[in-house]
Amino acid sequence: MSESKVFTFWDLMQNYHITIPIIQRDYAQGRKDKDVQHVRHEFLRVLFKALETCEPIELDFIYGTVNEAKHFAPLDGQQRLTTLFLMHWYFALKEGELERYKEVFQHFSYETRPSSKQFLKCLFN
Repeated sequence: MSESKVFTFWDLMQNYHITIPIIQRDYAQGRKDKDVQHVRHEFLRVLFKALETCEPIELDFIYGTVNEAKHFAPLDGQQRLTTLFLMHWYFALKEGELERYKEVFQHFSYETRPSSKQFLKCLFN
């Protein structure tokens, strides 16, 4: 049985290389059913509230595999991790701290589409 741990996003980024795998499951924000508007609105509401109050939030569990080289491949939670990555990157840029944390941000990558890899490459440069 595998071991479960709780991490903040930043702790995860500092201790592991996160690689969004090629194979991804369906994600809630992209569905076309009637509940999608509610899911999107609720997700954004929770994020904005956390930013306003500085209170930590739980974004449900994110699970995946970790190999010997400390590479984490999420099987669920890819979109939440991407959202958190972009938020952290934006605030580091806004606060003039991007260069200081550049190495940590490079712990995040994609195995998916070439355009995703190119996007991150442009962000890092």
